[in-house]
Amino acid sequence: MFAGFFVAPEFIPVWLRWVQWLMSLTYAVKLILDQEFGENCGSGPGEEEGCQRVLNSVNVNSDKVWIYWLALVCIFVVLRLGALILLKRKADR
Repeated sequence: MFAGFFVAPEFIPVWLRWVQWLMSLTYAVKLILDQEFGENCGSGPGEEEGCQRVLNSVNVNSDKVWIYWLALVCIFVVLRLGALILLKRKADR
């Protein structure tokens, strides 16, 4: 729900929207949609407009692809370090 794939972010209640920034799936969906519907999408009339509509519905900005990658890497590192710390504490008991 929070990735914006099934439900557009503007339909998520305001008090709950912040959760989307903690989910790795949000950034993965944005990267995949940018790859699929980005620059080279649509060769026929009206297809480019449809591709842009898909990207706008999930708030994908092609200029921020590096931020999406950085966020994915940061989430991965934070979760791995958290797991390492928890396992170390359990092992010390």
